[in-house]
Amino acid sequence: MTRRLAGALAVLAFATVAGAAPRPVADPASNPITRHLPDHKIAFPAIKNFDSLRIRLERTACYGWCPVYSIEIAGDGTVNWFGERYVEAKGGRSAKIPVEKVRALYDAFARADFFWTFDQYQAPITDLPTQIISISFDDHSKSIEDYAGSHVGMPKAIDALEEAIDEAAGAAVWIGDKREP
Repeated sequence: MTRRLAGALAVLAFATVAGAAPRPVADPASNPITRHLPDHKIAFPAIKNFDSLRIRLERTACYGWCPVYSIEIAGDGTVNWFGERYVEAKGGRSAKIPVEKVRALYDAFARADFFWTFDQYQAPITDLPTQIISISFDDHSKSIEDYAGSHVGMPKAIDALEEAIDEAAGAAVWIGDKREP
């Protein structure tokens, strides 16, 4: 196989893994490896009913001792936790946070233009956990799967949202310091 053909196949494979259609690599703005937003902007919709709001974060396993859990925050401030592995609190837990924190999270999603992102940011590497974040309200819903997304152009605001969900939910208490089997 020639070097040129091998290089073209590598770019095509990487673009497919990154969740974008292959494009010519000559223009950095059209390169799926360096492009971090879809071509057409999708405006963040206004919420009509905060009771319909659900914000969710899931952190999956890695080849090490990564905490495995999910959190869902409802519009009324209800937090539902489910811990699976490498966390202090295994199984289900519930808590209540102030509605102001929930509204601040919603505002952070809006500022991040969450609906104007790709559904997946996936780097072609192994051994890392995946973070899946989503928001749904009224008749709108959007999820992003982040597998080392910062390596393939995922907006920094998405990382910040993942951390903001943990912070608002008080996840540190349930995660604890359990980092070993």
